[in-house]
Amino acid sequence: MDCNGSVQFDIRDAKTQFSRLLELVAQGEPVVIAKNGKPIAEVIPYQRKGIELGAGIGDSLIDKAALKADTWWKAMTEKEAEDFIEGR
Repeated sequence: MDCNGSVQFDIRDAKTQFSRLLELVAQGEPVVIAKNGKPIAEVIPYQRKGIELGAGIGDSLIDKAALKADTWWKAMTEKEAEDFIEGR
């Protein structure tokens, strides 16, 4: 165990006991991998992250009026594209 209560493996032990290490992680136990006693990595249980629908709509930088106008998706004109590329 390390000072945070996690199980700690030195690199050599992690390599030879990899299946055991993964069993601990699968049970929800974070595992720290160390090199010469110094922690260098933490293996934690995988957590699938959901997709937040409408992400960004609450962002204060988004022009909500433009979204409602239904013109935001239209292609740029040649002039708008040139201005964009030139940074104008």
